[in-house]
Amino acid sequence: MPLFPALRCFHDSVAQLNLVRTGRLDRATVRGERTPGDRQPMSTSKSFAPIHRRVLVALLLSGLLPVVLISLSTQIFTRQAMLDYEYDKMSISSYEVARQIGETISDASLKLNALCSDPSLISSLVARKIPPQKTPGFQFFLDLFSDVTLFNVEGEAIYASTQAYLDHPYLSEGFRQALQGSLFCLPPHRVLGHTNLYISLFCPIRGENGAVEAVLGVGLSLDKIWQVIERGHLDESGSFVLLDACGNLLADTQPDRLLTKFAPTIPPGFWMERKRGLYLTDAQEELAYVSIPIDLRQSGVGQNWILLGLKPYRELLVLPRQEMRLHMAAASVTLVAILLVGLLLSRKLSRPVIRVAKAAQQVSQGDLDTVIPEEGPHEVRQLAVAFNQMVQELRQHRSRMENMVQQRTLKLRDSQRQLEQLTAHLQSAYESIIDGILIMEWPSGKVIAANHNFASLFGLDAASLMGKTSDEVSSMIRVNFVEQRDNAFRWDHYQKFSEETALEEWEMSEPARLTLSVYTGPVVGGHGQVFARLWMFRDLSKQRLLEAELLQAQKMEAIGRLAGGIAHDFNNLLTGILGNLTMAEMELKPAGDAGNFIVLARQAAKRAAELVQQLLGFSRRSRLNLTRCDLNGIGREVQGLLKHTVDPRIELNTDLQAELWCVSADPTQLQQVLMNLSVNAVDSMPNGGQLLIQTQNVRVEKAEAQQWVDARPGDYVLLSVKDQGHGISKEVQSHMFEPFFTTKGPGKGTGLGLAMSYGIVKQHGGWIVCHSELNRGTTFFIYLPRAGDASEAVAAVTQQAPVSGGKERIFVVDDEPAVRGVMMIVLRKYGYEILSAADGEEAVNLFPSKQTEIDLVMLDLTMPKLSGRDTFRRLREMRPDIPIVISSGYPVELEPFTKEVGSAPNGFVQKPFEVSDLARTVRSVLDAVKKMKN
Repeated sequence: MPLFPALRCFHDSVAQLNLVRTGRLDRATVRGERTPGDRQPMSTSKSFAPIHRRVLVALLLSGLLPVVLISLSTQIFTRQAMLDYEYDKMSISSYEVARQIGETISDASLKLNALCSDPSLISSLVARKIPPQKTPGFQFFLDLFSDVTLFNVEGEAIYASTQAYLDHPYLSEGFRQALQGSLFCLPPHRVLGHTNLYISLFCPIRGENGAVEAVLGVGLSLDKIWQVIERGHLDESGSFVLLDACGNLLADTQPDRLLTKFAPTIPPGFWMERKRGLYLTDAQEELAYVSIPIDLRQSGVGQNWILLGLKPYRELLVLPRQEMRLHMAAASVTLVAILLVGLLLSRKLSRPVIRVAKAAQQVSQGDLDTVIPEEGPHEVRQLAVAFNQMVQELRQHRSRMENMVQQRTLKLRDSQRQLEQLTAHLQSAYESIIDGILIMEWPSGKVIAANHNFASLFGLDAASLMGKTSDEVSSMIRVNFVEQRDNAFRWDHYQKFSEETALEEWEMSEPARLTLSVYTGPVVGGHGQVFARLWMFRDLSKQRLLEAELLQAQKMEAIGRLAGGIAHDFNNLLTGILGNLTMAEMELKPAGDAGNFIVLARQAAKRAAELVQQLLGFSRRSRLNLTRCDLNGIGREVQGLLKHTVDPRIELNTDLQAELWCVSADPTQLQQVLMNLSVNAVDSMPNGGQLLIQTQNVRVEKAEAQQWVDARPGDYVLLSVKDQGHGISKEVQSHMFEPFFTTKGPGKGTGLGLAMSYGIVKQHGGWIVCHSELNRGTTFFIYLPRAGDASEAVAAVTQQAPVSGGKERIFVVDDEPAVRGVMMIVLRKYGYEILSAADGEEAVNLFPSKQTEIDLVMLDLTMPKLSGRDTFRRLREMRPDIPIVISSGYPVELEPFTKEVGSAPNGFVQKPFEVSDLARTVRSVLDAVKKMKN
């Protein structure tokens, strides 16, 4: 059974078992049968409250109605009276503050008039006979006003206590009105450098003759008014606001609001028409207010002010609310009393019926030992008898049911145990599988399962995905794609084609560069219905990388075989060319231009032979003279060779690890590889830079070795060449090890340097890796296996013997006519008798009849029909002591060759060869055989 249907079945069975255990499910229900109760319902849909509740409700209604009416009416009248009381308190406090403000303004006006009406004091000041500071009366006047300025009739300031008001814009108007003999008051205004407001008064000063002799200008700071307001008391939460007749603020706790509209939407006359009420602030706070007018026309100010007393409305409601709580408490006490009386009466009347109901409830809950006392009125006794009889029948029925349920319970527990094990196995497999898994509910598209591997592939949290829709998950991973996808899961498409499966590949850039194989298909339940859709994600990045590297390796292997074959054929051709040129030079001994022509031809042939050797190096068929090498020494040698030849702007550095492991290698070949890489590095830095040669011991683990096709775990010596040149593009990197591929100009390179290096490193059992970034430089890493403890023998260098001939008979076997012809001419030139065969099959057929006459066999290893190795084996079978010199266009390792054919050859000649080398090898072999026989 599939997982999800099994879970649903288990849930239904457990629920059914619980019903049986609690006595709410009879045997017919367990079997799925219809009970008589299904056919004839015994209960009606209409339900009634218990009798004691109905009696209690009636008593409460009759007692509560009068209490509620009285409480409501009392609360309304009391609340209004208390609000009026609070408003009256605010009005008294506000009126007292308004009175003090009026007295302050009137007092200042009276003192100003008194000063201006003292002709003697003013005359002294005008005549500048007495300094104002030394005049007692005037000193008091200076303390009262913020600024005092005395002007003569020409407008010149005779005295000024400060310089703040000399240039006031209203000065000319106030001075002019005072000269005409009337007191002039400027409305409240600001003064530069001060935050508070001022009232400026200009009063005419008359002389003894009644004419205006001077004008006294004073400034009264409204700070004195604010001090009066601050001394007023309107509780802790109350405040006062002073307005002019236009509704502008004259006194407020916030100085920056002065001379601005207190309530822009309310006309100024509103405060005079409605002396008290509610005001809604911009912050939607209700404030209770009272307004008190201040008449200042008699004091010279010329307009009336308005004092507002403000207090949060909620503060006014404190006492009414306390009173309401008292009323509610009294009503609650009354309600409790009525409730207690009603409970006593209702319980007494309904106790017998309740007893039966409780017993029935206990039985319905499974308590079949319940018994109702058979007492009370006749009807109650009959009900008790019938009830007790019914309970006894139920008790017997439950006993039978419990036996059946116990058996089913055991089966259900066994099923549950198996289901838990299956679920645990599925969960373990679900989380441990290498693939990322995402399951979405059908058809809503909501995530119902996502394992850890899916979350890690996209850099998400698996827990946060639960319940997300397909669109939401798509938006979460949209940025992860190399090419953005708006609807990665194509939920709209799969809603139409629910049975469809698909296999796609997604290229991801975040959180890492990945190639994902994505499979999607429907999840089908036990009844064949689709209830979810599954997505499986597999990381193919390493597989794609290894496939690319394998393809590159196969391509290089194929090119290597092709190069080796071409090299072999070229060696045969070059053997004929070099041999014939040598013979022509020996026979003709030309002089002048003809001799030069032959020398140039031989040099070109030797250059061609060198190119062929490089091709053989790429194809890993060059001959290696292995010995234990120290790469540090090779690195120093290359550095020394380059030091005096490269551009001085290029810095040559080495970083050579001490106690470096030795490698088993051909030093000459490795020096050639390092030189090729270093020269390429120098060529990539025309403007100078740094060339760094490094060596180090490394351990390549199995996981790391999987990055490269040719790599194997083990100990290696890592040789690296790093430059700061222009770098190598990805496209060039895919072809750089191919023969004759070069990015240099004509005549600047053969394209065989990297190809030969690649082949030599591979032939030594290592591999080469390139890491390059455009305009940042290139690094080549060469991994060479660590050498064993045993030392390889180093071939001793022997001095070449002089060339001499002989009279012996030589059997020449070669399939190339040119090569065979050159060998025959050369050997005859040195006095030998020649017998020849065009291939191995002909040689084997001819040899038995001539074997006693033949002193030495010259055998080519690459021939049609019968290969050189098979020919060698057949000749030695017929005559084991026959001397055989093998020749080939390929380098031949003699030890593997000996193991393959069963015996060792007496000598080897590498094509193309010099005539003297051929003659010297033949003579040395014949002499060695004679020496052994003697």
